Amino acid sequence: MVLRSEIFYISKGGNGLDSVNRYIFENIEYDAFLIKNVSASVLNDKVTGLTVTYNKYDEDMVHDISPRENYILTTGVDRSTYGLNVLFSNKLASYIFSGAVLVDGTGLTIGNTGLYNGSGVPSSYSDVDGYSNSYIASIRLTGFTTTGSHSYILDNLKLFREDGSNFSTPLAGGYTIHSQSSAYLGDRYSINKSKIRGKVSVDAIYLNKSVQVQNYINDYLKSKNIQSNYLIAYTTVSRSLDQIELYICYISDPEPQIITGYPNNHSLLPVDKKPKTISLTFSTELDLSQLISQPDLFGIITGSGQSSSISPQHITLLPDNKTAIINIESYLTTNRVYTIIARPGIISSNRFIKQKPDFWTVVIDTYEGSSGSGTGDANMNDVMRRISFRGMGA
Repeated sequence: MVLRSEIFYISKGGNGLDSVNRYIFENIEYDAFLIKNVSASVLNDKVTGLTVTYNKYDEDMVHDISPRENYILTTGVDRSTYGLNVLFSNKLASYIFSGAVLVDGTGLTIGNTGLYNGSGVPSSYSDVDGYSNSYIASIRLTGFTTTGSHSYILDNLKLFREDGSNFSTPLAGGYTIHSQSSAYLGDRYSINKSKIRGKVSVDAIYLNKSVQVQNYINDYLKSKNIQSNYLIAYTTVSRSLDQIELYICYISDPEPQIITGYPNNHSLLPVDKKPKTISLTFSTELDLSQLISQPDLFGIITGSGQSSSISPQHITLLPDNKTAIINIESYLTTNRVYTIIARPGIISSNRFIKQKPDFWTVVIDTYEGSSGSGTGDANMNDVMRRISFRGMGA
């Protein structure tokens, strides 16, 4: 995490705001949550100084990892393609170094060139999903699947963002393979709930001092069809005895992000009652026509280094336009870790294109008290029959 600030000179009437918005995009792109504050001060009767304070990078190296840290999997889980699928906070560089990943104290060999994408990718490390803009990587662990506990470390000094910078802290985790496992209810919400992405805009408004600023901001955002939680910061300065300048920093075009779903993220579910469907609720309304017609918007990782696209015919959008119901029955073929990817390219109803992928993981395994195989009734189909669908049914 690198805290930075930049001051801009805004002339009366708002001239200079284009440079503010351009600077924000060039430095944080759509990571709106990195902005910490905006402040203003009158420099003279014609110019205001506007200061934007932000973090250059996300403090977290990883936004999600599949399977999550400390999982207990049974010896019956498919270990032939077992591995970690990692959603990084930033795009990875096209190169990494050997030893960037240590498993049970052993640094994985990447090869002399350390290629991440393209030809010559070593079997121990690969791009798991070609649609995901280099945010997702796969670490194959087929040589570390014996019964017992295993540990791993992602070395921040040997992993690089696309701009060549290091991540600030390493990530340490582990997993256990045992004859018995236990149910895990999973995580209700995604990290996206606190790390909102989208295009950032800064507006300048001149108001009479009699105006209640907070009420005005709420009405202003509502007039632009912007939710109040997309307000990042605001600041005011006095211009005269009866007038103030108001600067509003907000997300003008939110990026579609998964914020919640069912079954919960990282749920460990019994093989004899595996779900037929999974629901994913996004932060914005989605474009229905695109969702049910364009292939490759959603994918599913069925093993380390292996992903496939989910057919549009398996996707239905609920009337809220935010919740996608995905029929995953035909994709769950064995005891395994399954990760559904919402890929870049998904379009919101206001035509903003998703730039960064999201994860949502379910684990199908046998644990104490569960038995057998096949598909049971632990799904949402009975509920969904009572809801008016739009789009193509599963």
